[in-house]
Amino acid sequence: MKKIIIILLSGFLFTSFHHSSRFVKAKHKLQLVFHNQFSGKEMIADSSYQNAFGENFILKGFRYYISNISVKEKNGRLHNISAKYFLVDMADDSSQTIELAIDKKDFIGLQFMLGVDSLRNISGTQTGVLDPARGMFWTWNSGYIMAKLEGISGDSKANSHLVTYHVGGFKKDQQTNRVINLNFIESHELAGNIFRVDINADAAAWFNGEHKIKIAEYPICHSPGALAVQLADNYSKMFSLAGIR
Repeated sequence: MKKIIIILLSGFLFTSFHHSSRFVKAKHKLQLVFHNQFSGKEMIADSSYQNAFGENFILKGFRYYISNISVKEKNGRLHNISAKYFLVDMADDSSQTIELAIDKKDFIGLQFMLGVDSLRNISGTQTGVLDPARGMFWTWNSGYIMAKLEGISGDSKANSHLVTYHVGGFKKDQQTNRVINLNFIESHELAGNIFRVDINADAAAWFNGEHKIKIAEYPICHSPGALAVQLADNYSKMFSLAGIR
């Protein structure tokens, strides 16, 4: 009986030490600050922007999920620092800064997912930013909306000249989440308590990227399918590094 108690106690102490060590290491903070833009200009609701095809667009909304954040170490390994989900919303300034605990390490880049992974799409009712009440969910069959871009354009042939891209899809050949890699020019080491990375998210890429998507031809995307996949291919290129400090 005494041996069993000693073994259990040893296991408890090892576990406690292991967790406390992790806590001590993760004493620095990594801030990811997202700057939402259109053709390099700051996004402001109800402002007018023009895409690469000369189509004017009055912006109404812009939202997207960020998840599965990792830093890339010098040796090329990815070090996952958060599996949480974040909803970046143009209308909510606080949502545009993600702050995470991180170990003091050298790293040469970042990786994250734009969207929601397949497992979460079929995991039943979610809470927090994945709560269907957030307006980023269709049905259990169609899953989550990975990203939204909404506005009005005189070039749109939809009712009320709406432009609404609600991009989602998680099944085979319909996947719209995308893994984003941002590489630094040189490696960076956490020196102070907070390490900040500024990231531009330029929605002009939704129209003019791997696929040419004109408002006059495609003003609406409200379901998984070929158009959603093309928009996802395009928005995977909307991120760029704006600064590191």
